[in-house]
Amino acid sequence: MINFLHIKEKTKNLKLSDIRNFLPGNLKDKIHIKNNENYLTVLVECAEYLIQQSEEQIKLENKIVLSIAIRLKFEEFLLEIAENNDIKTNDIKTNQTRNLYEKVKEKLNGQQNKIAEDVNIITPEYIHINSFMFEPLIDISDWKLKQLYKNVKNIKNI
Repeated sequence: MINFLHIKEKTKNLKLSDIRNFLPGNLKDKIHIKNNENYLTVLVECAEYLIQQSEEQIKLENKIVLSIAIRLKFEEFLLEIAENNDIKTNDIKTNQTRNLYEKVKEKLNGQQNKIAEDVNIITPEYIHINSFMFEPLIDISDWKLKQLYKNVKNIKNI
């Protein structure tokens, strides 16, 4: 499951059909994912569609998709910064997004660091859903996530 939520070696080659392996046993036979499209490609297409929607939504599933897309795009950016600066990242075993950021934050400018703070604070709330936070997550509109996605998408140009 970690390959779907963080940029790992296998992430860029995941297919939608790979998600089936994580479905509960009673759903595996009922849900048939027929296409072999790339997971990241479809995730980004979904996020792009969601940010184009002008009306404010209060749908938890939209927030989860946007949060995962934000995190993965942000990790790609951080990994590129690390690679370009010969910063080793293969020792990161936990809290990947935050630890990647800690390794490269000195290479980012003020605006990029502000976006990083937002990513590290906002996205885990929607990805790691718990009963304590469930109601507030539903009640808040998705405008902040839409803006954060746009910021992460353009972070290289800042």
